[in-house]
Amino acid sequence: MARKSHLNRRCGQNRLTCVKSGVAFSQQKGNAMRFLFSAGAAIVLAVSAGVWFERDPDTSAGPVVKLMDKTGHGSGVHIGDGYVLTAAHVTAGKETMAYLRDDGLKGSATVLWENKARDISLVRIDTDSGISAANLECREPDPGETVLLKGNPLNLEHITTYGRVAGSAVPIAHWESVVPVDASIAGGMSGGGMFDTDGDLIGINVGMALQPLGMAATAVGLSLIVPGSAICGLLAR
Repeated sequence: MARKSHLNRRCGQNRLTCVKSGVAFSQQKGNAMRFLFSAGAAIVLAVSAGVWFERDPDTSAGPVVKLMDKTGHGSGVHIGDGYVLTAAHVTAGKETMAYLRDDGLKGSATVLWENKARDISLVRIDTDSGISAANLECREPDPGETVLLKGNPLNLEHITTYGRVAGSAVPIAHWESVVPVDASIAGGMSGGGMFDTDGDLIGINVGMALQPLGMAATAVGLSLIVPGSAICGLLAR
């Protein structure tokens, strides 16, 4: 996709709006609009993590976790020493959240900081024993590159979808820089990871693009991801 496509324009212009996938809401002309998404339409394909990732034999859980509180849930990615990357709108001013690993272990996570401009937050889980750590690559994915998006959409847990990077990183709405990807995400996958085919973490899921249709809206098949290069800048890497 060319860099000067309609994705370069701010949300609300050219009838393109964006939805935060962690809480499944969209803003059109400043007014919040809520939408429900069909799991069948939102999830293109779930594949086994074992096909794409070689798990550390000393761990029982993959790096992607489900982050929860009384108001809803999102996703996060463990990058080592108990540190978990997620989307800032998932933590949304909270001090603590619960988490669930894909081996069933539950625990508590403490929110360390949020960067609303990047929509990235860092939390720390109460133990890193038995959980894999994703290798964070400090790069922007290449247009056309095959990628996998992992998270916990809707009432599903630890799902993987895949697709290709649709274009270079651009500013959209309140996001300083996001990469458009044609892999599907749905509410609950915000804060989950975008991985390359080597299993390296190259981005964090933050939203999806919606096309307004009168009083409703429809997904246009593009997910929005904060690239690893921007995340590493926040981590001073």
